[in-house]
Amino acid sequence: MKFKIEQVALCPPDPAAAIELLIAMGMTEWAHDIVEARGVVRNGSLTRKTKADVSTNIAALAFNYQALTEAKELEVLHYQYGANWMSGVAPSVSHLGMHVLAPEAEEWRKFFRKRGIKVAQEVKTRSHTNPVIAGKRWYHYIIFDTRAILGVDIKLIVRREKQ
Repeated sequence: MKFKIEQVALCPPDPAAAIELLIAMGMTEWAHDIVEARGVVRNGSLTRKTKADVSTNIAALAFNYQALTEAKELEVLHYQYGANWMSGVAPSVSHLGMHVLAPEAEEWRKFFRKRGIKVAQEVKTRSHTNPVIAGKRWYHYIIFDTRAILGVDIKLIVRREKQ
């Protein structure tokens, strides 16, 4: 059995602004649903369920099936040294990443700049220990500060092959 990502769920502070940005990014087809659910929300006691723990909630959901046609990788990110854009951010989904070519990265840069969205971090990797890529490949990462809109940042990944 293998875990396969079939859904990424965002819980942004302003869902309408998030959907508006995602539509501008090409995710234009949305299905909307208002869901009422009843069940247990565990706020501490994981061993005991009482009648008081049972509650009803209502959620407005919006689904897009264009964005996640094929997940390429799941990254667990842990900075061990130096300044980084996740410093001071509560543990969370850090970013949604996409591999692009350099010219496309520049188009995305213009896209985000036009919307007043700044770069949170931009780096080029200098070395890798992964034997599959060490000495053969490097990356240019551009991370856009979309957390206030989407609840997560957007990362562009530009592959740089050995010249």
